[in-house]
Amino acid sequence: MREISPKEIDDSPQYFLPHHAILRPENSTTKLGTVFDASCKSQSGVSLNDVLLAGPTIQNTLIALVMRFRMHAYVISADIEKMYRQIWVYYTDQPLQRIYWRDDKESPLKMFQLQTVTYGTNSAPFLATRVLQQLAEDEAENYPLAAPVVRTSFYMDDLLFGCNNIDTLKSTCTQIVAMLHSVGFTLRKFSSNSQNALEIFPEQLRETRTLLDLDADQTVKTLGLLWEPSTDVLSYKIPTWSPVSRYIKTIIVSQMSSLFDPLGLLSPVIVLAKMVVQTLWKQDYPWDYCLPPTVQQMRLDYQQHIAFLKDLRIPRFISSLNSFDNIELHGFSDASKRAYGACIYMRSIAENGSCVVHLIAAKSRIAPLEVKSIARLELCAALLLSHLLQMVLESIGQHNNIILWTDSTIVLHWLVATPSTWQTFVANRVAEIQRLTSCAIWRHVPSAENPADLISRGVQAYGIVENSLWWNGPIWLSNTNQRWPENIILSYPQTDKILEARKIALHLTVSNCNLIERYSSLSKLLRITSLCRRFVHNCSSKDSPRIGSITNDEIHGATLSLVRVAQQEYFHRELEALAKGNPVSRS
Repeated sequence: MREISPKEIDDSPQYFLPHHAILRPENSTTKLGTVFDASCKSQSGVSLNDVLLAGPTIQNTLIALVMRFRMHAYVISADIEKMYRQIWVYYTDQPLQRIYWRDDKESPLKMFQLQTVTYGTNSAPFLATRVLQQLAEDEAENYPLAAPVVRTSFYMDDLLFGCNNIDTLKSTCTQIVAMLHSVGFTLRKFSSNSQNALEIFPEQLRETRTLLDLDADQTVKTLGLLWEPSTDVLSYKIPTWSPVSRYIKTIIVSQMSSLFDPLGLLSPVIVLAKMVVQTLWKQDYPWDYCLPPTVQQMRLDYQQHIAFLKDLRIPRFISSLNSFDNIELHGFSDASKRAYGACIYMRSIAENGSCVVHLIAAKSRIAPLEVKSIARLELCAALLLSHLLQMVLESIGQHNNIILWTDSTIVLHWLVATPSTWQTFVANRVAEIQRLTSCAIWRHVPSAENPADLISRGVQAYGIVENSLWWNGPIWLSNTNQRWPENIILSYPQTDKILEARKIALHLTVSNCNLIERYSSLSKLLRITSLCRRFVHNCSSKDSPRIGSITNDEIHGATLSLVRVAQQEYFHRELEALAKGNPVSRS
């Protein structure tokens, strides 16, 4: 920033940013941060953020980045030092980033103008991200290994990427450091699960908390998860809730939402918190109302149980150090009256036939307050699984071998039929599922072997820490497919015997065709007319259909019909007169 004189204060657009300090003693580098409040209203009643566009999202999602982080044998994490402060703001826009400052309370106020991208403005994340994208595009020829990583493996200033070859990882890191340094970006706080990879970086640029030895307390916060490089495992930071004098709705909702789980690996536990929050909505408590003891006890029980998660250790690498010939994705969905959910596993098959199965991602939803049938909730769970599958495929790439499992035979019947077969609620969701899972196969799994069942009913924290069904899927998934559940062969469903079948009304339109002039044989004309009358009768009266040979009564009825047709054609004036009660013409 630069100091500005009072002469520079004129009628042109300008804005003074309020700011304050944030102390972060646990941080290994920047222990004092500054926050600028660009949302503070000015004298005109408008803040800077009110007139700034945030810009589109051009980076990968956090979920995609963390998911790819688990796909590689050797990984590196780092961040860019003071990223925003390395990017100039165009000089004509700098007057919108002015501040007041003085060294102590006795000194006079001075005015400064911030010249770089400022944290706290709406556009700052986009501007910084856009600079990285442009850097990767401009330097792609000079740094061919680094360019795709810079383009896809940054989340703001955090770098997460990996390789299955240690030499490739080191070469890529060298190019990334050089590319970023060419425009003033400095990568620091390097962490890796390989000491060999860290040796290429100076000691001062390494994460001091990353000690690759037996010190199990040394962990690095990786975009919301705790990563322990020495053992290459992931863990969770368990929130601590201070006791309060009054448990009101605002506090309960805030506390229940404090467990950050981007991949949904704790879905069976978090869904219990969602159920508590839904209970608050069912009772329609005011926000500042002191909640009854029953609700307070639910919150205290949840706090006590999630303390077991401190012992949870999840392998970061979800495959194996060996190269795999085949990778399969297996998804599961399930629903109950309270909630529904979905989870996806990666099944890696080695050359010797051994299998490794790990949970990739999961999602949970609370059942709506409006009562719906279990079959409909099972369909909602299948749709949730379809969206989760799409997210996984976009993150880690397409796979040919995808199998999706549900314990609802009704849902399987719905999915094998065309969407128009069903009523609107089912038809819309079946169409969406068929579109999203056209590359997958749906199969039936017994309820007792469905890991998504843990999401639909919820499990206390101690119940999933060592739960192999949740972390590694059903036991048969680690064996050959000959031991999988028997596949149910589904034929095209009989819609009159299954739920949600659309009721079809048949409308018959007969064109004006003169059968009398078309056929010269009276007997043939009578038989054809009888068959037409039989068809009309069977469509309108399914309880007493006419079948078999044509009867004399049908011939007689056909004769009367033909006579009426002839009279309508040749005596229509007389029939109209009789219908109105008038005499017919004497001629």
